[in-house]
This record gives sequence, structure tokens and C-alpha cells, in this order.
Amino acid sequence: MTGYKIPIFQRGGLLTQEMLDAMKQYMAGIAVCSYEGYSDGILSGMQIKVSEGIITIGRGLIKYGDALLVMQECVTVPIPEHNELQLVKLCIRDKEIGAEFETIEMDIVVDNRIEKKRNEIEICRMHLQHGARLRSDYESFQDMNTTYDTIQVIDADWAAYKRAGIHPQVLEQFAKEAGKIQKKEAADICFLHQIFGMGGYSCPRNLIEFYLSEKLGKKQDEYTNQELYQGLCKVLQQLKTGDRVRERPKETRRMIVD
Repeated sequence: MTGYKIPIFQRGGLLTQEMLDAMKQYMAGIAVCSYEGYSDGILSGMQIKVSEGIITIGRGLIKYGDALLVMQECVTVPIPEHNELQLVKLCIRDKEIGAEFETIEMDIVVDNRIEKKRNEIEICRMHLQHGARLRSDYESFQDMNTTYDTIQVIDADWAAYKRAGIHPQVLEQFAKEAGKIQKKEAADICFLHQIFGMGGYSCPRNLIEFYLSEKLGKKQDEYTNQELYQGLCKVLQQLKTGDRVRERPKETRRMIVD
């Protein structure tokens, strides 16, 4: 038999271990089932702010294996002054099971290793030049991939259904600029509606890839985050100019001999 059991708390009633276990299982079940089938990565939150010498990472929800992890407090890290590419990552420790609690510790680390370990989730990256100031705001969609002195979130590890997503801020900036353009096709409008409706979550990767394939006429099985971003740049440019840019497949030339 399947179903659910929720304890009833009444004044003067006896609080039993069975009631506590039932409440725990019910709440944990809701959380896990809500994100069943999602990839590992950031689900929501983790907003990035830059102030004098400090990067602040906001509270957020993270999917890691079968666990849903909550970063309940903002974390600050000093801005690295190295004149090289640096990655800000969430490092997730192995689960520890004690007599009363299961514990998973998380740390924010900053290093220059591009290759990420299995337990590392990228939040952002940056390349700060000596004497420059780091910024986290963008003047345009193309500005999001500025090489130096800018927080870059394109390669951040965001969770989405079935396959990894891309940072919602990337999609929202695209939608913000594309939405101001009057001449749009039905596919553009549907795609923008999908982005606006995600509410801080990332769109399914298959949806973005399908949209780019239709708009650019380029069939590709899988895109990297950088390829998704570059594809959206091309679509935005064609919307602004009114040109339909399609990448045609290479034609094979044949020689006919009589």
C-alpha cells in the first residue's frame, strides 16, 4: 500500500518518535521529488555582488546527487588579485553520519584550476588585471563574456531538467534585449515566454539547443555553455538587423564524366 501519513499535533497530545519520523519523511520526500531528474548544480539563488575587495555569494539551493543542499547564509570571499583566470567554486564535502545528524559541509574556494573535481560546482569566474576594479553588472548581452575585470557566469554549473543548464542571468539578459525588438518570429516569442516564466531557474538545455538549431539552421547534438552563448549572440544580432542568418551545411561537389 502506498500513500502518506502526516502527524496531527494537538494540545495535550503526546509527541512520539513515529510522528517525528513521519514529518521528516514527508518533508524530505517533497523536496526530493520536486527536483527528481534534475542534473547536479545550482538550482536557484547564489546571487553575486561585488564591493570594495569582496565578492558576496547569496543564499541558494543546490542539487548534488540525491541531496538538496541549502546555503542559508551569504558568504563573502576576498577578490583575488592574481593577474590570471580564477574560478569561484562551491566545494561539497562527503556526507558524515553521526548519532543524531547527517551532515554535508560546503566551502567556497577560489583557485585557477579550470578542470573541476566531481564535488566542485562553479559559481563564476574572473580575470582581474592589476590595478583594475572588478564588476558584476553588464552593459549588454555581449558584455557578459568580457575577458577582463568582469564576473563571468556563462560557464557556471546550473542544474536543469535531465541535463545541465546555463545561468538564468544569461537567458534573462538575452530576453531583455530581444524583447525590445519589434520584429520577432513566433519561435522567438515562445522562447522569450519560456525564459520569463522560469522565475530564476534555468531553462531545459534541450529547449535552448532546439531554438538555436531552428534559428541558425545548424543541427548540433550538444552545445557547450560557450556555444549556447555564442549562438544566442548570433540570434540577437539577426533580430537587430532583420537578417535571417542560417549556417548552411557544406555542399559536396560532384564531377560528372561522360
